[in-house]
Amino acid sequence: MTKNKLVASDDATLNKSIDYSSLTISQQQKYAYLREHYSDEQARLKLTLLIEPRGENSWKSVNDKLADLLRADPNNNHYNDTLYDNFDIDTLYTSNDIISIVGAVRRDCGLSPYISSLKRNCEHEFWRLFIAEPQYREVCCEDGSDTKTKRLLDGYIPRFRLKPEDN
Repeated sequence: MTKNKLVASDDATLNKSIDYSSLTISQQQKYAYLREHYSDEQARLKLTLLIEPRGENSWKSVNDKLADLLRADPNNNHYNDTLYDNFDIDTLYTSNDIISIVGAVRRDCGLSPYISSLKRNCEHEFWRLFIAEPQYREVCCEDGSDTKTKRLLDGYIPRFRLKPEDN
């Protein structure tokens, strides 16, 4: 995954060291586009910096998720808000944590549980609400005389809540 070099992991550092003038032209255009949805300049700046070239945090994906959140009916809004209440920004969640939280929220909101593809469906619910960062760890495994390194997924860290009034 390509990481945006301007994004600092610490919000205090982000707020002090990065400002609008540090953005590329493409980022400035995205920042301007997001003005309609995010009135807080620092939230808009943080979101702009978290957008990646491809994947779940890409510009297209963020726009699609934002449109879905803005079109949500009152029942879906309640479900989304309840999910937001159960996840903390900058906290690592494993796939099992996400499955457990999404399952409990669906039950509490009177929604039917996911019966198949549990991991995929629950992680989809998580990803549609957040800009998140996958966390990997390197593991060595010996294969004969060669030593190979594998990356294993530890979980995901939500970095930004996409629902505008939550920022």
